[in-house]
Amino acid sequence: MKVQIPVYSIGCSDTMSRKNLWKEPIYEEMKERAIMSSEIPVLLNDRYRNVPSSIKISAVLSRDKRFKKLGVRYCYGLNSAKSHRVIVFGRADTEYDDETPFHAR
Repeated sequence: MKVQIPVYSIGCSDTMSRKNLWKEPIYEEMKERAIMSSEIPVLLNDRYRNVPSSIKISAVLSRDKRFKKLGVRYCYGLNSAKSHRVIVFGRADTEYDDETPFHAR
């Protein structure tokens, strides 16, 4: 006799896998302000041992419907020159200011 295991008893929900558990604290952080993709690894370093790169974070958040891209901003290097561009992410259910520090309205 073959026993069928219900989907809900496997362990992980549809919205979150064990692989990307770091999304929940970031989602909560975005209640107050939007966050640049280069800031997210710094925020996660205190909570997790193996923190994903900014590129991986951007790819994961782009696919998640709870997050939205607010635009692209430049990061500045030590000599105040434009260094590289990063994506600014926010919650899909929240409106943010257009300028840094992207506070929620």
